[in-house]
Amino acid sequence: NCYSVSKMKHVAWFVATPVQEYFFKQHSLFYRSLPDYLPGCMSETNAHQLEIVYPKNDVKIYVPIDETGKRSRCIFQATHKNPGAILFWYLDKEYIGSTQKYHQLSVLSEKGKHELSITDNFGETRKCSFELIDK
Repeated sequence: NCYSVSKMKHVAWFVATPVQEYFFKQHSLFYRSLPDYLPGCMSETNAHQLEIVYPKNDVKIYVPIDETGKRSRCIFQATHKNPGAILFWYLDKEYIGSTQKYHQLSVLSEKGKHELSITDNFGETRKCSFELIDK
């Protein structure tokens, strides 16, 4: 209802989730992202632009102790279909940093259950729970 039906073109298109698109772009020269919608036109597909790559929800992560006796860091990763998006990262509701373009963040945390929350500069949020274990 934001564009004249008589001007529309029907084109078959492979639509991938943000994580699938992230991997297809790295491994296929032929993959093409879905074009942007016209301003004022929104689709349910267009609404989901952000996805957490790692950690997945309810995963247990073994974090080894390094040679100095300190716990190693975890590298968390997210992806966004918009290359200009800014992601804001929260661990257990505390702000831990932001990323642009390459959405990876090195995190040092204590063992136990945690919640990761990521919000983009457009307001979309994704969350996951995970547990850090030492044995």
